[in-house]
Amino acid sequence: MGEINISIIFGIILIALVTEAVVNSLKRLMPIETKIPIAILLALGTSIALCTLANLDIMVAFGYPLKEPVVGCVVTGIVASLGANAIYDLVESYKDYQGRLAVEKREEDIYGTYETTRSGNSEI
Repeated sequence: MGEINISIIFGIILIALVTEAVVNSLKRLMPIETKIPIAILLALGTSIALCTLANLDIMVAFGYPLKEPVVGCVVTGIVASLGANAIYDLVESYKDYQGRLAVEKREEDIYGTYETTRSGNSEI
């Protein structure tokens, strides 16, 4: 498991912030309520376009590049359309996951296997 590419994450957060600003500005121009979620579609379109044009791929940022880079850019645009807070939560969840794996690895190195630490048997 590799390191998180912070520069890509910052780019995604920037696009999420820009998308939120664009959508909030354009929502003021649409005083009529519709059944179609125009703001959501606008956020999706804006963030997918920006992530694709900037070649930002969240899968690459986490060390899992896809065979088709444009798919990663589209997925990144969908994530960015959720907003900057959602992206921050995603990164923090991944960091917590990495931390738990590191603790399990250290326990495995110290006690042999993870199972021996759970059962109390420490046959080394």
